[in-house]
Amino acid sequence: GLTIGLHNCDGWSSSGGPWVKPEDAMKKLVWSEAVVKGGTISIALRPHANRLGFYRDVAVVAYPVPESELTDFKIPFTLSGSAPNRDFSRLNDGDLDTMISLSAAKGKPPFLQWNYEKPFCARSIYIAHSTAPGTATLFASNDGKDFKKVAKLSEFRPSKTKRAFIGSFPAVTARYFKVEFKRPMPIIAAQLNSFAQFPDWLVHSCMAKGKANFSGMKHPDGVPNFNLSDVKVLEASALNGNQLTTRLPEGTWRVMRFGYTLTGEKNQPATDAGRGLECDKLNKAALDKHFAAYIGKVVEQCGDLTGKTFQSAEIDSYEMGWQNWTDEFETFFAKRKGYDLTPYLPLIAGRYIGDLDTADAVLADFKDVVASLMTENYFMQFTELCNQHGLKSYIEPYGNGPLNGLTIGGNCDIPMGEFWMNHSAGQLDVPVHAAHTYGKRVISAESFTQRKALNWKVHPWEMKPSGDTAWAVGINEFMFHRYVHQANTHVVPGMTMGSVGSHIDGTQTWWLNAGKAWMKYNQRGQFLLRQGYPVADLLVYAGDRAPQSAISISTVGLPSGYNLDSCDAFVLHERVKVQDGRMVLPEGTAYSVLMLAKCDRIHLKTLQRVAELAEAGITVVG
Repeated sequence: GLTIGLHNCDGWSSSGGPWVKPEDAMKKLVWSEAVVKGGTISIALRPHANRLGFYRDVAVVAYPVPESELTDFKIPFTLSGSAPNRDFSRLNDGDLDTMISLSAAKGKPPFLQWNYEKPFCARSIYIAHSTAPGTATLFASNDGKDFKKVAKLSEFRPSKTKRAFIGSFPAVTARYFKVEFKRPMPIIAAQLNSFAQFPDWLVHSCMAKGKANFSGMKHPDGVPNFNLSDVKVLEASALNGNQLTTRLPEGTWRVMRFGYTLTGEKNQPATDAGRGLECDKLNKAALDKHFAAYIGKVVEQCGDLTGKTFQSAEIDSYEMGWQNWTDEFETFFAKRKGYDLTPYLPLIAGRYIGDLDTADAVLADFKDVVASLMTENYFMQFTELCNQHGLKSYIEPYGNGPLNGLTIGGNCDIPMGEFWMNHSAGQLDVPVHAAHTYGKRVISAESFTQRKALNWKVHPWEMKPSGDTAWAVGINEFMFHRYVHQANTHVVPGMTMGSVGSHIDGTQTWWLNAGKAWMKYNQRGQFLLRQGYPVADLLVYAGDRAPQSAISISTVGLPSGYNLDSCDAFVLHERVKVQDGRMVLPEGTAYSVLMLAKCDRIHLKTLQRVAELAEAGITVVG
């Protein structure tokens, strides 16, 4: 008979709705700052802008800086640019969602310009926007007319709806700084800074995807290298409302007020009735409330049919972006890592404090805690809630966020990938490797996805090569994307589902002839592919750095004719046994060689396990 599975919220990403309150929504660390002279100080230090009125303080931290930063901090400036309304106050109005729109004019590119009363020494820049990918370049001028290029800015995607340009560069002193964009640009925030920041600091703060280590990085010239012991964590009583009163040693100090607010992401694409804030992915209680408000309601109405007719719930590909904080995060961190994160908070803001080795280690710990909390309190808890109600969980364990993909895929009931027709887009390695190394027999995939180029024109002969390729990679269950319920059988070809998805429908012209044969072919192929166990030559350890993901054959450079699976720490430590000179999993899958990937920083426990395997006769590469 007919069985039903349901996505866990309105839309396909990810877990939200109008029932999610701000205190249960996704959160991120933010900060405001001032530069002061040492001694007794009493200054107004307002919190960072917030969303929906939600803001909580974390700590106030101070660290020594050159006196020049105090001078630059006090230089007045105005903003100008190619915005028709020229209301640049929107960039500093305390609202993280108001913006100005920069447009091209008179053949010139859109631009944003800082105009200083005196020469200003710039070392870094941050610009947030809410549009499609673009490019941005920073220029400097002493007269406001003759501009010279400073740097091309890097772009990152912290969330589904927002992107950011950042740049860190050698000191440049000028009165005018201008950023030019290649396309019209809605700007949310813009900061030109006198302090240096780590290159790609958004990645290190666990708010964007990218290279996650300090390999080859050097302390920049002209930036003081002071000891971490010089960082001062101020007493909570020093801050009374927005008034900071304290005493600091002689010298010049940068004072940072850290807190957290909302990322503001909402489930998409969703109906007006079903759209709301995304639940906090690091907080188990937040997911519990969301699950009860949506899947829980269906479970209640299905009654005894739950687990029989209503069989599964799903988390689709994760697209809601990054979050790096939650309530009591600093307590979770201390419990897991054994030290206080508070003195190191400026590192998360990309600041150079202490030596780079320590910075790398602390930020690696920080990202590990964020990714682990998301794995345990969101993805694993989702499976736990499903199982409590007799449901199975389907999870696509990848996307734009702090995901430990192999661990997530290995701990759900049915890991799921996706593949697109005639398109390079696809995500198969993570669910396949996770399933192989965790002993999952069924590996599902959102299948035959396509844009409007095919839609009704698609047919089985055209779809078969894409499906065969997915089988060869390891998929053995097709989740058709898409099959629309045609409520009115007298209307053909019937309803669609927007522009995305191949139209696999009973109203297709081929449904009653080629359709039947193709479905039988798919059924038999999937059945056969679920027998026995996978065969691969290499087991690749994906490393101790978080977020962690699968290692592909192309990344390793494996010759044709060989295969691999990548694994996480749990598999390496708990599931691998040595038998007859091979690494064998409980299900019988065996590997001849262990390869270490992304192991520039490795835990002692991992080194000991690798040594143990080598001593048992396993060949180790890396």
